[in-house]
Amino acid sequence: MRHDLPHMDQALQEARGFVTLHARHMGFDDRRIARLFERITTLSGEGASSWVSVFTGEALAADAAKKPVEAANLFNLARFPVADTPAKIYAQQAAAQVFGEHVERLDRGERIQVELDGKSLSVLFREPRNRRAGLLILMGGIVSLKEQWGAFLNLGRKLGCAVAIADFAGVGCNEVPYDRAAAGIYGAIMDAVAERCDVRRTLIVAPSFGGHLAMLQAIRDPRIRQIVTVGAPIRACFQEAARGDATDIPLITRLALAHAMRIPVETLPDRLPDLAIQPDEMRRLKTPVLYLAAERDEIIPVSEWAEVARDAPNLRVHGFDDVHGAPNSLPALRLIILTMVLRHCGRSVASRLVQSFLRLRFDVQPSLFHGLDRV
Repeated sequence: MRHDLPHMDQALQEARGFVTLHARHMGFDDRRIARLFERITTLSGEGASSWVSVFTGEALAADAAKKPVEAANLFNLARFPVADTPAKIYAQQAAAQVFGEHVERLDRGERIQVELDGKSLSVLFREPRNRRAGLLILMGGIVSLKEQWGAFLNLGRKLGCAVAIADFAGVGCNEVPYDRAAAGIYGAIMDAVAERCDVRRTLIVAPSFGGHLAMLQAIRDPRIRQIVTVGAPIRACFQEAARGDATDIPLITRLALAHAMRIPVETLPDRLPDLAIQPDEMRRLKTPVLYLAAERDEIIPVSEWAEVARDAPNLRVHGFDDVHGAPNSLPALRLIILTMVLRHCGRSVASRLVQSFLRLRFDVQPSLFHGLDRV
């Protein structure tokens, strides 16, 4: 669905801020991204100085230089915030193609097709050496593609678990529109690989809106043993839209949400409240959840995790003095996620070593992880 950008200066400014943070997650140097921004004058269109043209050109150069991971990440940024034009759709498809061919060529994974309610999604999957091993599912949010999580395909194999990486609903290679029913994506993935690993022991790592769907699915799916999320909306974020506060959400976020839901952006205030996880649902959420919060989040209100999350008896919160996604706290964030993956894979000694480093270097206390075993 194409969304016109009514406030182009605002959208371009927001896009620069968001992408600087996303690029940092991908390992790009801020200075390199800033140099690309200097060449961009518009977020729309396909001219030489347009967002998609500048980033696509950089991606094609990386691909020609035989740097497929870098190329896939640059194609990812080229289709930001949504693939709603032919050029951005091309960039989105190129990201999936370049990275998919790369992992298959190195025998580090494969692309499998999964279906939910007649809609399909392409999932990156790597089976474990031992089919009794558990499953790790990764899903991002509304403005990221699954390819940027690709390093987990190799990490999971080394640690001893199966890995499945999926795009968020309505994003990338996922045709399922974002609504409450889209939580079934997780169940469909587990069903699809049930003969290749032990899906009864599944850990989900899903930042932002991916975490929202993970919690919805876990309410009814005991195969999900643990969830790690970063700044997931639960209820307050959606309820504010019902009070007419949807315009407080950044324009880029509103455009991406509307695209993922396949609805006009102006209808968001009427549709977002339906996504809220109600108090009785949170109380039925028995799966342990580690919720990593940003205390200066510009998308997710503090009340989301400070008040709403109290309805969940098995939810543990750790806050960072940071903005959405905690991009300035990446070392600690990554080590916390690594700790949970190590625990999930039965690497208790390594997990304790990482916890000790977290305590000494970042003052993250080992008690954060207490009670996160399956209840």
